[in-house]
Parts: sequence; C-alpha cells; structure tokens
Amino acid sequence: DGMHPHDDAKEISYGGVIINENGEILLRKPKGERGGYKWTFAKGGADDTDASLEEAAMREVKEETGLDCQIVGNIPGHFQSDVNNKFFLMKVTGGNNKHYQSNETEDVQFFSKADAEAQINLTGDDNDQGMKRDLAVLNAAFHEHHKSKDTHDKLNETLHSMNTKGPTKHVEWADAALE
Repeated sequence: DGMHPHDDAKEISYGGVIINENGEILLRKPKGERGGYKWTFAKGGADDTDASLEEAAMREVKEETGLDCQIVGNIPGHFQSDVNNKFFLMKVTGGNNKHYQSNETEDVQFFSKADAEAQINLTGDDNDQGMKRDLAVLNAAFHEHHKSKDTHDKLNETLHSMNTKGPTKHVEWADAALE
C-alpha cells in the first residue's frame, strides 16, 4: 500500500497474532505486567531498520516471543488503545518459545480462544482500554483465520471435483498459491 512505517510511526504500533494448527492463539505475559497487562499480543513501534509495516510486525513478534513468523493475513482495521495498533495474522516458521524470556517478556503460551479471552480479561481495570482492544483483536483474528481457512478448504474442494481422476497435483498448486 506504499505506506512507509515512519509516516506516523509515533502513533502506530505493529503486531502479530499467531494462531497455530490446533486453532490456539499465542499470548505473551509482559515483564512486571508492564502497561497493566496480564497477557497481551506482541507488538511495538517501527524502527529505522524496518523496510515495511509487515517487517516491523514480524520483528516485534520475534523480539517478544522468540518465534520466527510469516504473515498469512491482514487483520483489517486499526485498534485503539493509548496508541493506534495494526495487527497481522501470522504462523510460526521457526524459533523456540519454550520458556522464552526476554527483557520485555516473562512468558509465552498458546491458549484456546476461550482461555485466551479469560487471560486477556485478567488485565481488567489495570488497563481497561488495552484489554478491550485485545479482545477486539482476538475476535478479528479468529474471524480472519476462519475466513482464510474456509477459502482454502473451498478451493481444495473445487479442485477435487474438477479433477476427481488425477492425483493431488492441483491441490498442491492451491497450497502454493496460498503460502
């Protein structure tokens, strides 16, 4: 979209929402519950080394969770808290978050959607605005995740019915197109 991260770098933070193949979502526990958050998503501002908004989001996720991720979708809209937040849907491609700790993160864990909601709700009055934003992000991320999963399944079904005799050639092509 040609937007450079530094156009309004002050107001915007970029983050990633990781949903694994079991449909669980990754949350991080900030060191010392910084910002009043018990559990939240990885995010942060762009810096001069980031070539794009996407790169800023992936770098922040790596710094705060220890995981290498790839963006699989855009979570539409901006989410307000004390700053404007833009999130991308991601999947893990490498790295390790087992007992991951950094100067910003105390713990990193995958939760079911219901558990993630409960963990986010623990923030409560300590940061009501941030908590509401995280709940909105959670719902938007799952909405996007299901949408892309449905598209993927439909595409595969269509290709199967077009090509019932042959093996999986077309299906492999569908996967490649969605990577």
